[in-house]
Amino acid sequence: MRTTPKKKIKPALPDNFCYVTGRPGTRKTTLVREVLCVLYAMQPDFKVALAAPTGKAAARINESMTALRQ
Repeated sequence: MRTTPKKKIKPALPDNFCYVTGRPGTRKTTLVREVLCVLYAMQPDFKVALAAPTGKAAARINESMTALRQ
């Protein structure tokens, strides 16, 4: 049986900003990548800015998003 990861997606500003939180290994980066795939498919010139609280997290996001663009 697969358990649901403990992560949260909260809209912070209507339609323009959200943040994803969760413990390490809860597939937050995967979630962001999948959402961005859908958004880019719908609107190829879609602009996004990503931020992370640590250098390691930022490197992981950068790695994942670079793979998405290729």
